[in-house]
Amino acid sequence: MTDVWCVIRIVYTMIRSNILQSILLSVGVLVVCGCGSSDRPELGTVSGTVTLNGKPLANAEITFQHEKKRFSTGTTDADGRYELIYIRDIKGAVVGKHTVVITAKDTARRQLVPPKYNHNTILTADVKPKHNTFDFELKTGR
Repeated sequence: MTDVWCVIRIVYTMIRSNILQSILLSVGVLVVCGCGSSDRPELGTVSGTVTLNGKPLANAEITFQHEKKRFSTGTTDADGRYELIYIRDIKGAVVGKHTVVITAKDTARRQLVPPKYNHNTILTADVKPKHNTFDFELKTGR
């Protein structure tokens, strides 16, 4: 019972000295300001297809890397189609210029895509507001 009175006394003292009020106000401000979507940059939806030597490239990972903001990723389906995800269930990519990286591995975990499309990529995309379609026709030869 002594512990309860001690806690009550501490809370009462905090209320009198405005510490608790300050803490509650700070938490309230963080909740209101931190949970809104106003911090999210402008996005454009992005989809398209990826082919390798003229054939759909299935299970390829495609990444749009913005020069200053968060990246977006997607995975191609059996027909080589992809749609980018910005974060969790939010589709799209940040509006602006992106470096595009595409990787795909075979069952032996060997990279199917030449380096000029992934770690030495030459691919770029300029995402605009609203919907964007970017198709990538990759080739293994020169």
